[in-house]
Amino acid sequence: MAQLAQVRAQLGMAPVDAAPAVTGPTALASREREVAVLISDGLTNTELARRLSISPKTAAVHVSNILRKLGVSSRTQGG
Repeated sequence: MAQLAQVRAQLGMAPVDAAPAVTGPTALASREREVAVLISDGLTNTELARRLSISPKTAAVHVSNILRKLGVSSRTQGG
C-alpha cells in the first residue's frame, strides 16, 4: 500500500483519501498521467501512440515531459 502511495505521489496524483491532486509546474497533466500509467505497463512510444490515437512524436514529447517533471533521465531509472 505504501508503494502505491509513493507511485501516486510521483505521478502527481493525490492519495485516494486525500484532498485535490497536486498542482503547479511539476505536477503531471491529466494526459501525462495517462501516459505515465502506460509507461509503467512497459509500452513503447509507438505503442503509447497507437493506444492513445496520437502521433509517436507527441507520445515522445509526453514521455520527455514526464521524465523531466519526475526528475529522472530514463524510463528505467527507479525511485
